[in-house]
Amino acid sequence: MKRALIIMVALLLAACSSSAPGTPSSSEPTATTSQAITTTLNWSGYAWTVKQCTGCGPGPNNFDSSSNTVWIDSTGSLNLQVHKSGGHWYCGEVWLPTALGHGTYEFFIKTRTDIINQNLVNAGFLYQDDTHELDVEWSRWGNASNPNNGDFAIQPSPVLYWHQDIASGNWQKDRIIWTATDGGPDQVEFQIETNSVIVQDWVQTLTTPIDPTLALVHINNWMYQGKPPTNGASEVMTLVSFTFTPQ
Repeated sequence: MKRALIIMVALLLAACSSSAPGTPSSSEPTATTSQAITTTLNWSGYAWTVKQCTGCGPGPNNFDSSSNTVWIDSTGSLNLQVHKSGGHWYCGEVWLPTALGHGTYEFFIKTRTDIINQNLVNAGFLYQDDTHELDVEWSRWGNASNPNNGDFAIQPSPVLYWHQDIASGNWQKDRIIWTATDGGPDQVEFQIETNSVIVQDWVQTLTTPIDPTLALVHINNWMYQGKPPTNGASEVMTLVSFTFTPQ
């Protein structure tokens, strides 16, 4: 019997083409120095926990749960901001405290992820622990000349890097199809779809199968290695919606 977990990320006005591997990535919420959960935010039909901690991963960074960092705007979109306040930089992250299980996960992102600062990472991912994680990430990982500005990752090791270009009027969907066959190894298939055409396809066998009843949905905007944007400016990751369709 096969079960499937599908994650899709739709970008407004975006298209992609593949390219060669680049710098390793990680979005997992680890290495907490101090943390206190203080805020719940209702968005897209779910109650999201807003991360609040100091010197914690990824990064390490300071994550802030105030409305200066994480908020819902007048259009109903979720905004996660990297910004400086009182001499310190802050990042934004939300997650669902309960696993949703097998099904289709869709993140509809409005941000021009192809032009975010080289030190920033925009990500939507499923996280069970550091060795059980599926990521969709946009970043140049601190290198402005890095030709790869996005990746699909199966933590802790396999990564496919690609370059994202913007083409006006197109919608891009990033898809992860995760299948589990009783008695056999789990597989995950990453796809990029533009205008109903699959332009990139990557199939991997999971050496450490992920339990969809334990993996939690996370979305974050953070600073790679805790380094602020090179231009010193704040940047916002905006998501129009998130949807989940059970299988």
